[in-house]
Order: sequence, then structure tokens, then C-alpha cells
Amino acid sequence: MKHIKKNIANEPESLREYRENTPNAKYEGGNFNAKDLKKALLDEQGYICAYCMSEISLQLNEYHKPKIEVEHFKPQETYPALDLHYNNMLAVCNGLSETYPENVKVHHCDKTQGENGKINGKVELRRLNPLTKVDSEDLLCYDLNGIIKSKTNLADVEFDLNEVLNLNNKVLVKNRKTILDVVQNELKKDKPLQEWNKAFFDKHLQIWQTRMMSIDHEGNTIYKFRKYCMVAIWFINQLKLKPKYV
Repeated sequence: MKHIKKNIANEPESLREYRENTPNAKYEGGNFNAKDLKKALLDEQGYICAYCMSEISLQLNEYHKPKIEVEHFKPQETYPALDLHYNNMLAVCNGLSETYPENVKVHHCDKTQGENGKINGKVELRRLNPLTKVDSEDLLCYDLNGIIKSKTNLADVEFDLNEVLNLNNKVLVKNRKTILDVVQNELKKDKPLQEWNKAFFDKHLQIWQTRMMSIDHEGNTIYKFRKYCMVAIWFINQLKLKPKYV
């Protein structure tokens, strides 16, 4: 999970006008430009999911839906007054992955099922909040197998990760492990003899902390973070702390 810096200035004009000028306005079926809203959220978040950090975009998936959903951080049913507030909206993935080779469908992020799942529109995260650094990045760490964990074993954080968001499902753990392999290979390729020091790590941290310029499927220039970037940042910082790298 990566801290998201919301900025009301990014709100699409069509959403603001609809909210301010329509009596009893509601998000569902609202007369505003949904594509502009999704584009604004994507640009704000660097094209990664607010929860799992997988890559998201306006490009269509195999089900002919954009690879992005709009999530209301405070549930619409519980907080109807925030239904159309831009600062309560996040861009998330489609929340459905498939295991290999079993081909089992796995729900995560805002599509989790059951009593503690977010799909029912009522469940809130107990502690995690991507809208603040102290309640997202500062609370989390990973292990070398790709598992995301509470940095200090907080029960509410573990509940959010595993019960509400299901972020340690087989698919996401494997994807994060792949990123760990990628960053290790990048470090070794840069300096094969592993003559590493803190300046070397800072250089690679900058790469993972900085948005990359890219071209989207419509030919537009966009700036996005690398998927699962916080996993790589955690790993590099762990190496940087080792006494042998001065």
C-alpha cells in the first residue's frame, strides 16, 4: 500500500458541477463524465491500485471493462454525505485475480467476499488508510516471500490486510515476490561485484520512488509508478540498513 496524496484541484469539473447543481445528486447513475473521474484518479495515484499496488488503467481487460474501479474509502451506504466527494474516492484494480495452474478466481481489494468483505459496501478498514502515510506506508513491511505484514504485529492491521482486503492471496504474494526478484537482479546488474553502498541504494530508491513517463493505449503521455513499488522500496531500505554497506 502506498500513501495517496489527494488534491481537490484534481477533481473533474463535471463531477463538481453535478454535485453542486443537482438536487439529491447521487454517485450511481450520476450525470458526470466517469472517464474523466477515472483519469483524474489514475493520474493522482500514478496508475497503481490504492490497495494492492497492481497496475491499473483505462485499458479494457478480458471482460471488456476498464482495468480500474472507483472505490469510496468511506462506504457510500454508511456515509451517504461523502457519496460524491472526490477526496473520498480512490482508484483500485478490478479486484479479481486467477491462480495458476489451478485457475481459481480470487477476490481482493474492494471486491472481497463474506462477512468481512468490502463488496457488501459496509465494511471499513479498522486501521489502514492509504490517504495518510502514518496509517499506510509507516505501518507495513514485507518478507522475502512477498507477504505483506504489520510492521509491529498490530492485530487491526493484520485483520485489514488478510480479512478485509485479502492482500496475501496466492496471486498477489507471487507478484510481490517477482518484484523482489526484479529489484535484486537490477542491483546485481548495475554492480555485479556487489560493491554497494548507501549512495548506490539511494540511486535505486529514486528509481522506484519516481514516476516513469509512459504512453497509454490511446497514445497519451502519462506518468506512473512501477507496480508494487513499495515492496522494492522496503527491500532496498532493508539492505541500506546493513552495517556492511557504508
